Amino acid sequence: MTERARAEDETSAAAQHRPASADKNPAREAESRAWSGFITHAAVCKDRCRTHGEDCETAAELRTVWRAARAEVFDQGVK
Repeated sequence: MTERARAEDETSAAAQHRPASADKNPAREAESRAWSGFITHAAVCKDRCRTHGEDCETAAELRTVWRAARAEVFDQGVK
């Protein structure tokens, strides 16, 4: 299993435990999934994320996705 596939599996498992408020708003749910994907990857990454404490290419992409999802939540005024 690739690192990305493992992170996606763990992300879907984490999504089962997301707050109920995430279910009520698609933007909040997308933000939650994006954050979970980023943080899960950073925890298992054997590249720069773990060895140098900086984002590897995959983590940088996941962080960008999370920031965009977060911006969408704030643009909608979701709390």
